[in-house]
Amino acid sequence: MGASCSDMDGQMARWAEYFGQLFTVDPPTEQLHTTGLQAVDADPPPIDETAPSLDEVREAVAKLKGGKAAGVCNISAELLRDGGEAMIRGLHAVLTAVWQSGPASGGSFRVPPRGRPSPTTRHGSSPDVLSRGFRGLFSRPLTQEFGWRPVALSGSAMACVGMTLSAFAPSPAFLFFSFSLLTGFGGGIVTCQCFTILPHYFQRLRGLTNAIMMSGICTGLFVGPPFARYLQDTYGFRGATLILGGVLFNSCIGASFFHPYEWHQKKVPAEEQPEELQVAPLPINSKAKGSPSLTHGLVMSPSALSFVGSTGEPEGDVSLSARARLLGRLEGWKTSASSSRQSSRYNSTLSLSSMDSGSLAAMPLDDEQEKAHRRTQRGRQDSLPVRVIKSIIKDMGALKSLRACIICFGATMSISARLNFLMMVPFAMMDAGFSKDTAAWSVSVSAGCNLVTRVLVSVLSDFPRFNKRLTYMFGFMLVASSITAFTVFSTPNTLLAVMAVYGVGVGASMGIYNLVIIDVMGVERLAEVFGASSCCVAVGFICIGPLIGFIRDVTQSYAISMRVAAGMYVLGLAAWAFMSQAERYDLRRELRKAGKEATKA
Repeated sequence: MGASCSDMDGQMARWAEYFGQLFTVDPPTEQLHTTGLQAVDADPPPIDETAPSLDEVREAVAKLKGGKAAGVCNISAELLRDGGEAMIRGLHAVLTAVWQSGPASGGSFRVPPRGRPSPTTRHGSSPDVLSRGFRGLFSRPLTQEFGWRPVALSGSAMACVGMTLSAFAPSPAFLFFSFSLLTGFGGGIVTCQCFTILPHYFQRLRGLTNAIMMSGICTGLFVGPPFARYLQDTYGFRGATLILGGVLFNSCIGASFFHPYEWHQKKVPAEEQPEELQVAPLPINSKAKGSPSLTHGLVMSPSALSFVGSTGEPEGDVSLSARARLLGRLEGWKTSASSSRQSSRYNSTLSLSSMDSGSLAAMPLDDEQEKAHRRTQRGRQDSLPVRVIKSIIKDMGALKSLRACIICFGATMSISARLNFLMMVPFAMMDAGFSKDTAAWSVSVSAGCNLVTRVLVSVLSDFPRFNKRLTYMFGFMLVASSITAFTVFSTPNTLLAVMAVYGVGVGASMGIYNLVIIDVMGVERLAEVFGASSCCVAVGFICIGPLIGFIRDVTQSYAISMRVAAGMYVLGLAAWAFMSQAERYDLRRELRKAGKEATKA
């Protein structure tokens, strides 16, 4: 018996000596002669690929050795043996179901043998979510630089190339680049253009065209997964991805029809006014002192909205161009709020005759036009990336408006809550003891109701009595109520009904999302507000998603996490309740800003 080693260094040296002797092998004493050897054509040994029989399962359970530690399932060998015939038949049913499920399709990548998983592996969906969120920021600036059709064709081609390259992905990092970045960014730009180009083409049937677009999006969500599954089962991962890349190439054909809407506007020839209908110029009092007055011989009618005061005293330091800028802003406000029944008090008709015209001076507009021309020339002298970045910063400036902040906050809360809730539904139902078929049917029912409601509310939005804002807020209330009810009920039929109500709520809110932006901000600001909201949704999803997952891990309850998602919808609904106050605040802000510009001019 050798002496024992008590210190760590001695023990490590003893182990090194032991393994050194264990793996020391003497070289072979005889050489192997390979001459005369011939290959033998023999079939590989037969491998039984059928499910194990009941007798084989019974024999395997009988051979289990006792005293072993239980695995991650906390089922010991003694428990399996003590279960008797019932346990054996249950195991046989489980193994048979595994064999009947068939092989699973997927891609093969080399995994590092040691070390913790990289952030790329642990946050696989982050690049896709970020690219789909920031796409809206680049859509309007690029369209402004190159036009609708070139940007749409480039985005479609980028998505097609990214999908095709994904078929040859050698690693997860390359797949994130090809699928998440290329396909997500390119397809995202085209998707944003679809939402922002329609209102410019259609005004009278804007809701109907929006319904057609929404039906196409939802139909793709229905048809896409079964079609992709069929391609994978038939052609494998690489073949299916290549075919999907070819199918995606058809989007270039649709993008080729993204003509500028000015091409399709009717040109009406201007008719000269007959001499007998021409209005004589206003008489000017030659004895008047100072600058000519446009109010000579007219009835003075002071206006409450006049930014020069209501005293009736003319001010000669306010130019006609400044007053025109104020009228333009007020007319923009009237256009964006004309469809709202609650903001009718702001829709008063404003014109030069309804304001204090004593302060209008007969000054030329050459200086203002020259300044605008110089600003345009300075902007054109910048490089393309600088112009795009400046345009993005300008679009993010839309968040200075309290109305835009409410829109972005509501979109961030609702979309983040909706995506996280849908990801938790299958796991929550299976954790409660429901089958996979029941969970799948629940998601399918919600998707069907979502499709029908999107089309319905979009078509109804063309009617003058239809209130888009109330419908949007009603959708928030339905979703919050249905998510809360999902955590309370436990029967399959009740859960299906709850998911149907959930789909109706999502369709009512998301079906007219772009139309609500037009109703609040105006069609001219749709693109910039849509881009800002997409960016806010991307950042919010990255921050809120891990938080909901952390709550689920800490509480070990899906119900609590789902109620947090319902609370997010309630927060968005509460923010929209203050939209009328936000409109009044923005109106006062615009009036103050216009007044300052007028005094400077």
